[in-house]
Amino acid sequence: MLHIQELRTSYGYLPIKNDMNIAMFHIGRCGSTVISDMLNQRPDIYWDGEIYEPVNKLWDSETDFIDFLKYRVSLSPKFHYGFEIKFYHLRQIGCSLRAFLSILDDLNFNIILLKRRNYLKKVVSSLIARVSGRWHIGSHESVKKEIINIDPCNVSIDHNSKSLLDLLNEYDNDIKFLENNSLINVNMVYEDDVADDPSKGYKTICRKFALSDFPAEIKFSKTTPFLIKDVVSNYVELNKYLSGSKFEWMTKE
Repeated sequence: MLHIQELRTSYGYLPIKNDMNIAMFHIGRCGSTVISDMLNQRPDIYWDGEIYEPVNKLWDSETDFIDFLKYRVSLSPKFHYGFEIKFYHLRQIGCSLRAFLSILDDLNFNIILLKRRNYLKKVVSSLIARVSGRWHIGSHESVKKEIINIDPCNVSIDHNSKSLLDLLNEYDNDIKFLENNSLINVNMVYEDDVADDPSKGYKTICRKFALSDFPAEIKFSKTTPFLIKDVVSNYVELNKYLSGSKFEWMTKE
């Protein structure tokens, strides 16, 4: 693990290689893996993944997060560099969304928002993945149905615990803030651009950034292709809990 002193001593404040690096924001379980993998297959894009994710242990709190990003860019073996970030990562590094967008703008990053309309299905998918231990499924692998129980008053997810309503509102606020920001270059929706055919989202990104055609392979498929009522044992309780809220419709999909 490199710390801020080592970064500055070894590399200084590193310049960004070009003006077409990419940052992708998402909440997880929304097709980010298949899209980022397709981008990484390109000969001109190196995709670095979730560089601030605690599980990956690439970054720690003693390292300046801006210097760290510059350092990661400097390691790219390809001309374009890409990484992804979940909103809760910013809370962990102690940076507001507004401030981080400004930093990315200063570093000439292009920004993708990959959102999922149904936040509840993201929650269900994450909890099922934790139970099964399978966070990703190959495109030719079969999916085993896992049944889970969700305590709506205490959902442990994204390295935190809170009520389901608080969690869904947090997702909603983060995404709406980003949607209304003029710095967003590509605004994609999982249900429209990835779920049925990930190549649609991939081509949208390539077209928006004027990248040459490259036939990337789809290597991943859905981890939770089931209705919520078929995988949540206390579905009736969950439906009642969200009744009357703006998220009520999410239990029906």
